[in-house]
This record gives sequence, structure tokens and C-alpha cells, in this order.
Amino acid sequence: MSKVKDFPFLIKAFRLALDTLPASVLPKLVIIGGNAAERDELGLPQLAESLELRQHIDFRDGMGQAELARFFLQARLFAGCSQHETFGLLPVEARACGTPWVVRTNSSYITTATEGHGGFFVDNHDEQDMASKIATILTLPEDRWERMSAAAAESTKHYTWTSSAQGCLAVYRDARRSLLENLTAGPI
Repeated sequence: MSKVKDFPFLIKAFRLALDTLPASVLPKLVIIGGNAAERDELGLPQLAESLELRQHIDFRDGMGQAELARFFLQARLFAGCSQHETFGLLPVEARACGTPWVVRTNSSYITTATEGHGGFFVDNHDEQDMASKIATILTLPEDRWERMSAAAAESTKHYTWTSSAQGCLAVYRDARRSLLENLTAGPI
């Protein structure tokens, strides 16, 4: 839990999404991470209460990977609201579980996903855009949701330890080559 995760953005977007959903769609927003004291310090329960969302939001403490994967497997979508991530592992993990996604266009999210391959990007500052795309996924007919779920899972096939290590090694080799070229080029 931290301010950079920007859960107030997600809670407000969720409120907007609820206002547009048919009565037959009754989603629950599950916010996972931190503990009650951290959530209180950020004012998250108070915000949920002020937006009349208390019965629609379930706050959970941080958890292990196996339990988190169970949440992803049961979720209708993953909503990433962080203002900035250096890599954005959670959206990749959610997609690997076949969970369609809606994430902000911060620097790392756009490097780990492709729009339309199991989810959507939203403007970093537009709660209505987030709400609209959440509502879109929540109201998809089951066959279209299943295709989106399959696309989300497929989009992570190249995220393996081997491919990550090879990518890291390529960056180091390029940096070494560049450094050597600069050293042999003479004085600066």
C-alpha cells in the first residue's frame, strides 16, 4: 500500500462503473495488499464509505503467490491503477491466469501488454475511461469474455525466466559494446 498505487483512482472509477452497469451485474472490487492500518492511513475505507461502496469492496491484506493466483483465476478482470510501476508484475501474473485486464498507461504496463490482447489501457488521469472499460469487460457475453481471457493468457507466453534472462543479457552486451566503442574512439 502506497500513494503511488493510487487506489482512490480505482475506487472512484469503480463507483462510476457501478452507476452504468445493469442491475443483474453485481461486481465486487477486491483490493489486495498492505494491512488495515495502511489502508486507513490512505483513507481507503473512508472513501469507499463516502461513495456508498462499502458493501461492494473487499479489502484484503497482502498474501502469498498461491492465494493471489486463486484470486486471479476467479476474477472477472484485473484493474491496475498504479501511477507508476518499474515492471508491473501483477498484470502479467493476472494475464497468465487468463484474467482480462484494464490498466493505466504508465510506463511499465505498456511494455508488458498490447492493447486488445486480453484487455485495455486507460488514460492515466481519466477515471471515466477506467470505469467504461471495466463496465465493458463486466458486461461481455460469456463467449466473448472467454476469448478475451484466452487472449490475456496467450499474451504472457513469452514471459519466461529464460526469455527474461536472455533479454537482460542482451542489454548488458549492448552496454558493454557501446562502452568499448566509446573507449576506443579516443578522448572525449
